[in-house]
Amino acid sequence: MQSDDLQRAVEQVNESGERLIADRLDAIEAERVMQRALELEAESLDEPHLISTDQLDRIAKEIGVDPSFVQQALGEVRLQPADRSKLAQWIIPEPLMETATINGLSRDDVDAAIDRWMTQYEGLTKGAILADGAMWDIDRRWFAKLRSSTLGGANRVSRVAGSDVAHRVHSAAEGEHVVALTSQGRGPVMAAIGLTALGAIAGVVALINGLAGGATVTGLAAMALWMAASAGVAVVGARWWARGIRGALRRSLVGLVGSAKKQRSSWLATKARLRWPKRSKKSGQS
Repeated sequence: MQSDDLQRAVEQVNESGERLIADRLDAIEAERVMQRALELEAESLDEPHLISTDQLDRIAKEIGVDPSFVQQALGEVRLQPADRSKLAQWIIPEPLMETATINGLSRDDVDAAIDRWMTQYEGLTKGAILADGAMWDIDRRWFAKLRSSTLGGANRVSRVAGSDVAHRVHSAAEGEHVVALTSQGRGPVMAAIGLTALGAIAGVVALINGLAGGATVTGLAAMALWMAASAGVAVVGARWWARGIRGALRRSLVGLVGSAKKQRSSWLATKARLRWPKRSKKSGQS
């Protein structure tokens, strides 16, 4: 009897495990069904179906997901850099993006802190305006160079990324903002393409010399060697450059967050002085 009871218990555990797996599969299927339903509705209305962030929060609560994770996922999706070409993705597989969170400031204060940091410490000037941020170009004015060299030192992002820098902000809440610094990696990609092209030219020259000397096989081998070596060196160099850009973006964000915290502390101190002014000795004696 005890053996039979044990066998039934094992069967119940297996059945409960199978039901759990089935529930998880049902959740995946439900996600696909909802996605298809939205597509069908969009086709019938001849316009895209838009969902507000409040609706996302309500859906998350209905299915038992913490809305804070929804906001975090929303920020990650919205702050993803622009799509790159297949060639650029092959040269630099990972996007050049670093993110950080600034708490305790309004969106206007965060935007002001970013502008101050990028202009005074990074030696950049604002270029094209994005929906949630801006592109940044190198400020070539002499006083801007002098100011950024004095304040920023040698770790400025413009030294490795040039004018290929952008910032974007996602406000998850009133006092919580995710800031992303991104780069398309145009410098490393163009350098890799140029070096590969030079290798191809050298390979063609080697092939011509081989054909002129009657050594066709040797010429083909030399061309293939030149092209493979140049492409390999180009990709390795581009990825090394890209790591430098990512490190500079990270250092810049660390400095930006520190500057914003100082700004917040200064603002709180000013507010405290305005709210609780010091009593003078004369008023204290009276």
